[in-house]
Amino acid sequence: MLPRRRSDNAQQRDIRRIAERGLYQWSIPDTKTHLPRIVWLPDTFARFVERSRDMNTPRAEWPILWDCEGRGYARIENPAARISPKTINAALDRAAEKIGILVKVTAHTAKHTYCTNWITEMGDTENSMERLSRQVGTSVAVLRRTYVHVQFTDADWEHIRTLGNRQAR
Repeated sequence: MLPRRRSDNAQQRDIRRIAERGLYQWSIPDTKTHLPRIVWLPDTFARFVERSRDMNTPRAEWPILWDCEGRGYARIENPAARISPKTINAALDRAAEKIGILVKVTAHTAKHTYCTNWITEMGDTENSMERLSRQVGTSVAVLRRTYVHVQFTDADWEHIRTLGNRQAR
């Protein structure tokens, strides 16, 4: 039996540019739900993929992005050095420190923040939710269950308080 491939280790063959959409598509063959998944990568990521491919002429089995080895100025890119969640979280730590965010930011919390902000800005229409679903690789049903909540206005809360006071009498 072959070992299960981890979804966070995308290889070059898993990422392909879909010309008619102008986007990169990441095909994740094995996920924690054991179902294949497709994620559309954001434009900003595409520039890194293209630059990396131009510089390194990668082989199909190499990871899509890789880390460096060595210390200080001796660091060099190495396609055998996969980018770990630790590396991604360290980059997020540096970014958070640079802009003054005081809470711990991880890739996991960044995804949740992105989804929450998307729904706040773009709404929870079927079209909007489908676009978000394709970006983050999660079904619309899961996105709705996780991120779409009843939001009360100040007037709603005042009305609820009024109802509560009436019942107390």
